[in-house]
Amino acid sequence: TYATRPHNDTEDTAHIYMTFPDGKKGVFFATNNYCKTTSAEIDIVCENRVLRLAADRLFVDRELVFEGKKGRILGKAAWGKGHGILIGEFYRALEEGKESPVPLASAARSLKVIWEIYRQNRK
Repeated sequence: TYATRPHNDTEDTAHIYMTFPDGKKGVFFATNNYCKTTSAEIDIVCENRVLRLAADRLFVDRELVFEGKKGRILGKAAWGKGHGILIGEFYRALEEGKESPVPLASAARSLKVIWEIYRQNRK
């Protein structure tokens, strides 16, 4: 099943409950509807391991295995460093008449995933 916040017209929060072909269950939750500016956090809970990405650090079972370079972040901290770089590349592409670093076809793939979630939820 899939849900968005009822008071908004955008996909700002998603809850996806999945059943895989072998019968195992999974849950995906994501939101950009957070009231504070913080770093992004991603948890991937597997059968035997838990991966956590938080503030440019990667943990496996709570053990730090990678830490990104620290630096100045432009804009919201929750965007991380990538958004500022990507936005800059987008404007540079517009100014130079080049293709966007994220082509329209990429956005179309994302929309197809969202549409398929809606379609499957109607059953």
